[in-house]
Amino acid sequence: MADRTAGSTRSVEEDLAALREDLKALSANVAGLAKEKGETLRAGLETKAEKAAASGRQAAENVQDAVRERPMTSVFVAFGIGILIGHLLDRR
Repeated sequence: MADRTAGSTRSVEEDLAALREDLKALSANVAGLAKEKGETLRAGLETKAEKAAASGRQAAENVQDAVRERPMTSVFVAFGIGILIGHLLDRR
């Protein structure tokens, strides 16, 4: 009976050691996947940020061109927007 108990104990210890090794391998795999996904997301965000910056620069150039072509219209539009914002902020 003692031999069977000792054998069971060794078997459980071996199973626990194998489980520890499996958990180490699993955590390494999860860490690798997380790093890979993080790098993919970062690259995607950088691309989107570059596109947004280029779009912003283009919009600013378009506004500058419009102001140069029609300066008085731009002044009146800015004045109108200022009055509209003033009325919106003045409401209580």
